[in-house]
Amino acid sequence: MRMKIAATALCLVSLALGAFGQQTQPVISGAKRLDDPDVKVRYLATITLSEIFRKGGDYAPSMYLFDKNPDFYTGRWKIWWAEQSQASPR
Repeated sequence: MRMKIAATALCLVSLALGAFGQQTQPVISGAKRLDDPDVKVRYLATITLSEIFRKGGDYAPSMYLFDKNPDFYTGRWKIWWAEQSQASPR
């Protein structure tokens, strides 16, 4: 379990640091972690996305707040992601 969390954290940190360049596929992969069965992985995905897209508030809760209602915070990102997908030309 710790290896999975560590590997996910490393992947998400590299995304946040911009290691993916101009490609969006790694960001999409990170967004898929919002549905991971492990709540720690979902938290890491939430925080990493908030760093990548420079969003705060309900998009970047403390772990304490996230643990109280993880579905609310991951849901904020899913709604945002859907809105961005609709607004982007295909």
